[in-house]
Amino acid sequence: MIMTKILSPKKIEEIQEEIFKKMSVEKKVKLALNFSLFCLKLQKDKKYGDRTTFNKNSSDIRKA
Repeated sequence: MIMTKILSPKKIEEIQEEIFKKMSVEKKVKLALNFSLFCLKLQKDKKYGDRTTFNKNSSDIRKA
């Protein structure tokens, strides 16, 4: 049996901040560049959708 610990959003933010602080500047720049390129590709391909579809589907997920 696998035990999973559910983390609060605050704890997740703290962990994320620790990871980011430990990253080298080069790694941070590469991360930002990759994210920017990903966003540009989504915009070019017009696959970003809208939130109404997500919100309708996410309400079904919460009920599960």
